[in-house]
Amino acid sequence: MWPNLGMGKQPVTKRQLAQIAHRLRASQEALGLKSAEVCRMTGIKPNTYSQWLGAKGRPQLDEAMRLCDTFGYTLDWIYFGDPSGLPMGLASKLGIGSAEEAQRKSA
Repeated sequence: MWPNLGMGKQPVTKRQLAQIAHRLRASQEALGLKSAEVCRMTGIKPNTYSQWLGAKGRPQLDEAMRLCDTFGYTLDWIYFGDPSGLPMGLASKLGIGSAEEAQRKSA
């Protein structure tokens, strides 16, 4: 069962927000980018991106798709920590060698 990420009746939990924030920050660092560069390349407002990294919110679908289109992330990676669809180079930079290792890193 997939965790509820605030897309249904139950609100997203602080732990889920922290996990998403961790994956976004780790992915940004793996690509060697500053937050301002991510915002400039995607058109996401700096304040909005900062809130995600601070676990005070999460990307809406259209915003998450911009991250995916620009950097090769997947929705499964952003929201659920599943690295199976990530480009090999990004997964390698994140230090992900297996699905089990990815789940440990995103928890």
